[in-house]
Amino acid sequence: MKSAPARWRPGPLGALVDELERAVLHLDSLLEALDEEALARPRTLPGAAGLTLREVLEHVLYSGHVYDDLLRTAFGAAAPPDPPARDLPGQDLTALRRRLRALPTGTWSLLADKADWSEEEIAALRIRAGWGVDYDLEQLLEHAVVHVWRHARQVERLLAADAPAWIEALAAPRAGGVGNVRGEGATEAYFASAEWYDRLYSFKDYAGEAAHLVEVVDERWPEARTLLDVACGTGRHLEHLRGRFACEGLDLSPGQLAEARRHLPDLPLHLGDMRDFRLGRAYDVVCCLFSAIGYMTTLPDLGRACAAMARHVQPGGLLLVEPWLAPETWRPGTVHGLFIDEPELKIARLGTSLVRGRLSVLDLHHLVGTPESTRHFVEHHELLLATRSELRAALEAVGLSAEYDETGLGGRGLWIARKPG
Repeated sequence: MKSAPARWRPGPLGALVDELERAVLHLDSLLEALDEEALARPRTLPGAAGLTLREVLEHVLYSGHVYDDLLRTAFGAAAPPDPPARDLPGQDLTALRRRLRALPTGTWSLLADKADWSEEEIAALRIRAGWGVDYDLEQLLEHAVVHVWRHARQVERLLAADAPAWIEALAAPRAGGVGNVRGEGATEAYFASAEWYDRLYSFKDYAGEAAHLVEVVDERWPEARTLLDVACGTGRHLEHLRGRFACEGLDLSPGQLAEARRHLPDLPLHLGDMRDFRLGRAYDVVCCLFSAIGYMTTLPDLGRACAAMARHVQPGGLLLVEPWLAPETWRPGTVHGLFIDEPELKIARLGTSLVRGRLSVLDLHHLVGTPESTRHFVEHHELLLATRSELRAALEAVGLSAEYDETGLGGRGLWIARKPG
């Protein structure tokens, strides 16, 4: 299955179209094993009884043409003589998939001559969408990327609802903030709460943790200049690290990256899975913080993530990993609550710590009230309770020498691994 763009397009607009292509290719890969009957079979999810994969796919294609029409209007480009969205219901699966794969190319044809636009030029172009929201050019493209990813996850859930075990693996926990779906109303970890994530974790001392990380690096490799934050989330560590390093970030959650891009518009932020990402370059420092490594729910996945991160470390460089809790420190049966009380936002987040085999399990129930509505959703989190010896073995297996800092950045410890020079 092809899951990454074959080439990288230039400029900040090109990077966004690359992310659109990555989302499109992932969705297309989910359709490879289907036939017309499977495409048309009604399936059921909570709140969406009788939904077909064809309806989801046609919606994605129609929306893709809507985004392109908005770009054409903004640039004063002529509309195609026969709008392609009109004939979607009459096309077979092969034709629909071909149209899906063509979406990023069509979008790039409208943007290629603007590859050298500055951030100021991109932000200055305002686009009024038909649903009543004003976007700048970057925001509209981010909306298009997240839209495809959201419906790709919907396809995964529809397939998993009546599929054999080999397809259920598509909904397995993913690194960098996206987990699996469990139960009515459950959503991917950190997906639904991305909009409020920074408020929920406003107590976290990102500045202090970043300063400690800089001290760790300066003690061991003061000439380090470049840094990649794997599972960067909304980019709050990067916000403070960018003063010391030329920074980039990577995360699997489109929603979290969209939030990161709002306050870090000039940093390269990549959509990718920590188990198999390939950015085509190496960095002086690679870090994986806030225990995101715990989302590697098996030891083989833990090994793959360490190997992928090590590939991106320069010879002599450092890999810094903040671990999740060890088996002896996880306390199942404890109840947690987090509350936000602002004039136009109220959030109550409750969860109970559970354990299943080697996994720590949290279903975080969110009750969110805004002036528009009050709603409830559940995020399902599963994290591996790896021992210290297992983490050391995973790092040393990919050729790194590893030392452990008991306290670390925020009390969970820190693995400091060096790649041979």
